Amino acid sequence: MNKLVKTILIWFSIFIVSSAIASTIFVTSSGFLNYTSGNIEKININEQYNSPINNIENIYVSSLSTNVEIVKRNSSEISFELTGFYVNNSYTEPPRLNINEDEKNIYVSIEYPKRILNLGMAQRELKLKVFIPETYNQSLKIKTASGHIKSNNLNLESLKAYSISGDINLENLFTKSADISSTSGDIISENLNSTYLELASVSGNIKLNNCTPNKIKTTSGDIKIISIVDRDIEIKSTSGDIYIEELGDLNFKVNFESISGDFSGDQNSEGKFLIFVKTVSGNLRIS
Repeated sequence: MNKLVKTILIWFSIFIVSSAIASTIFVTSSGFLNYTSGNIEKININEQYNSPINNIENIYVSSLSTNVEIVKRNSSEISFELTGFYVNNSYTEPPRLNINEDEKNIYVSIEYPKRILNLGMAQRELKLKVFIPETYNQSLKIKTASGHIKSNNLNLESLKAYSISGDINLENLFTKSADISSTSGDIISENLNSTYLELASVSGNIKLNNCTPNKIKTTSGDIKIISIVDRDIEIKSTSGDIYIEELGDLNFKVNFESISGDFSGDQNSEGKFLIFVKTVSGNLRIS
């Protein structure tokens, strides 16, 4: 056995032994055993912040892994409420709200302190609720990494919602412009009415019921549209399938372009409004 091979074997043996010792120390530590056995001390979080809405024109909400819910209520103030719990001794200090305001803008995010026990579940069931006054009808922008986004009964000038892996669920939304996008999270909307509505997803699915989309784009996610209104619609997909249902007597014509995808359904050449679908391998089904 030459010298190089012998040296590699020695260092590999040292690595294996060191890893085994480190794993034993970690697994047998009281913190880990308490965590995995369920014998953990949970610290509740209930932090609130209230501010007069005044001349605010833009609300910015940013979150990493915390779910965000937008709630409309009868009030003259905008309120932020962070609730849930985290595992004791997992953070140097509790996660907290971070609020910044100027004359026309208000920014809210969640500050996550440095972790001590880095197991990926140090905080559980953390939720950020944003309470918006009924009279507020300006701009709302929401961005999360893995947190879900949920809202209901909003009437806004504009809405932008983006999530990487969290789902986006919007109901009963009225807005002049809306831009909804995700990477791998699903987008689910019902009664979403907008003068201009654009949706995009990479691998997440998009499901719309009684919505008014202008443009929809996915890579591998499927698209399902139920009960749409008379409006030109442009849909682009690489490999995701497109399902359009309950068109009824709506006056649409269909233009389907695809390399290997199939089309099934009625293709009216006399319709006033156009459903334009372009795919590489995705199928189009209209019923």
